[in-house]
Amino acid sequence: MNVDTTEIKPVTLALGAAFFWALGQVLGKLVMKELDPITFNAIRFSSVTLALLPAFLLIRPKTASIWSIAIAINAGLFGLAVALLILFYCMKRAPAHKVITIGNASPVWTALLAIFLIGEEINPLLPLSLALVVGGSLLFMPRGKETNQWRFAVPLSMISAVLWGLDLVLRKMAINSGMDVLAFIWISVVAAAVLLNTVAAIKRSWREQKLGKNILALTLASTFFSHLATFLFMFALEMEKVSSLSPFSSAVIPFGFLLSVFIVGEKPHLRAAIGMVVVFFGVVLAAV
Repeated sequence: MNVDTTEIKPVTLALGAAFFWALGQVLGKLVMKELDPITFNAIRFSSVTLALLPAFLLIRPKTASIWSIAIAINAGLFGLAVALLILFYCMKRAPAHKVITIGNASPVWTALLAIFLIGEEINPLLPLSLALVVGGSLLFMPRGKETNQWRFAVPLSMISAVLWGLDLVLRKMAINSGMDVLAFIWISVVAAAVLLNTVAAIKRSWREQKLGKNILALTLASTFFSHLATFLFMFALEMEKVSSLSPFSSAVIPFGFLLSVFIVGEKPHLRAAIGMVVVFFGVVLAAV
């Protein structure tokens, strides 16, 4: 039996990206015990900017046009910096399994935004998908006197998901315009680093932060895995359209849920597990 490797390769890359995105976020939850989201993300994007600079200067990847550069900058400001500030602010105040599940429902919003921004086909199941994502998210809302259950985590995590959905569409727009993967990633990361360091300087967020060896190691590990995931997904986008990859990249939801149990030691309620399944099903349905 012949296996079409041209289809397997982008799927494998998308699944790998999903796992490493989840791992990077869960490690970030551990860091949130000592650092605030501004300092954490400023360190992450500053380190990636410096790490990628030599490759950017040596390879001189194609940036295509001013329009492509503007797309990459906006993706860095909103899809990276703002989205991750919101996500990890929620992560600091609420359980990781809740925030990761809702915050990574971005493929649904990607499918919706892709219709208007890049003219991809309308999925007739999208309204049902949106209903499942919202309904599943409501199962994560705190009830009674549950501890460590910040009530704004659900709506804010959903805003983060919408911004990530926009980011994925912007990535595809940049690639369609001829921009190289490395160029897009470096420009977007620089934009995020500039914004985050500006905010950190204004707020002096580094004061009274406990940046020991273990926390620094976890921060750098979170950074490495998150951006490894980004590279994998960007390469997958070069071979397949964004809506087709969404069901596989959305595996970040069950990956993140399970890793928050095994790495962070969280103990989700049955209601949360059901909510995760409903949200995940809704995300997958959006790209069927």
